Amino acid sequence: MVRKTLEALAKVDYPNLEVLVMDNNTKIPLYGNPWRDDCERLGPMFRFFHLENWPGFKAGAINHALEQTASDAEIIAVIDSDYILSPDWLNCMVPYFDNENVGFVQSPQDYRDRDQSLFKSFCYWEYGRLFYIGMVTA
Repeated sequence: MVRKTLEALAKVDYPNLEVLVMDNNTKIPLYGNPWRDDCERLGPMFRFFHLENWPGFKAGAINHALEQTASDAEIIAVIDSDYILSPDWLNCMVPYFDNENVGFVQSPQDYRDRDQSLFKSFCYWEYGRLFYIGMVTA
C-alpha cells in the first residue's frame, strides 16, 4: 500500500517537490525497512524518517516533518499512506492559495480497495457522500 503511494508521489509534476516520509510508531518489524529502501530508490527528493515511540501520534509526526521541511517551502501537503495522487494534483490545488483568504485546502479522498469486500464497498459509498457532496465548496 505504501509503495503505491510513494510511486504516485514520484510522478507528481511540480517544481522543487520534497517528500518527507514519516514512519511513526510502527509496531510491525520491518525487515530491511522497505519504505526507507523505496525512498532511497526514488531519489533525493524523498527523505525517510522512522520515529520510534514518537509522542503525539500522527500530529507529532507531522510536527516533526515541519521541522525537517525546507525553509523556503511555500506549500505543505499532508498525504496519508493509502492515498494515490494524480500527477497533476498539486498543480490543480496550489492555485486556490492565490486567494489571500485561503490558508488551507482539503481535497477529496478516494479509496482503492473498495472492491475487496462488501464492507469496504459500503464504506466507500458512505465516504463518497461526504467528500463529493458535503465537502464541496469551491
